[in-house]
Amino acid sequence: MNQLMKQPSSWLPNGITLNPSDQFRPFSFTEELQNRLEELLEKNKENLLNSE
Repeated sequence: MNQLMKQPSSWLPNGITLNPSDQFRPFSFTEELQNRLEELLEKNKENLLNSE
């Protein structure tokens, strides 16, 4: 399965929400980005990540 890798900077405009009124959480991730993060963490735990 070939999957194109997104550039990390492409997530900034669409993946992060700023919370200027919350001093303890100045930003939050969108659900899509949070799910991707959790997926990568699981793959990392199982040593399934590679440079490709």
